[in-house]
Amino acid sequence: MEVIIDQQGEKIILKASGSLDESKIVEWRKILDDILLRQSAWVVIDLSAVNFISSRAIGALLLFYKNLKEQGKDMVIQAREWLYDLLVKIKLYELFPLEKK
Repeated sequence: MEVIIDQQGEKIILKASGSLDESKIVEWRKILDDILLRQSAWVVIDLSAVNFISSRAIGALLLFYKNLKEQGKDMVIQAREWLYDLLVKIKLYELFPLEKK
């Protein structure tokens, strides 16, 4: 897993690539927690270069979104077709915005 974070004013763009598997879950959660501490109104999580995501990594996204909303912030997840379809299949589009990239 590789992560690049770019802050553009009130917007944070997190670009992840590679595999978000079980061996990366602690690091993934720390990255998401660190974003919660930043001053922003909007977070874009770009997963278009991710080739695998574990259920625990998806769970971390759910918790991140819950905490983000409690701060009055919002986010969108961008994903390539296979991941977008997976997130739609498990109905996460009902919880947070998804974009196919």
